[in-house]
Amino acid sequence: MANKTEDTAKSRRGMILDLDVGESIDFPMSDLQTIRTECSRSGLQYDRKFSTKTNRESRTVTVTRKA
Repeated sequence: MANKTEDTAKSRRGMILDLDVGESIDFPMSDLQTIRTECSRSGLQYDRKFSTKTNRESRTVTVTRKA
């Protein structure tokens, strides 16, 4: 499973939409609500499935494209 790094020049939405199936990207925990909302919205709009996982130790949210 590949893991893309966050590119600050690109929007969060753009980074999420650029994920291929099986790829993941990490965001700071401070963006948790925004990231979950964007995954839900993008999933409905573009017929894709995303999962989010929080890591309390590293204070990150990982988004993975499932379909």
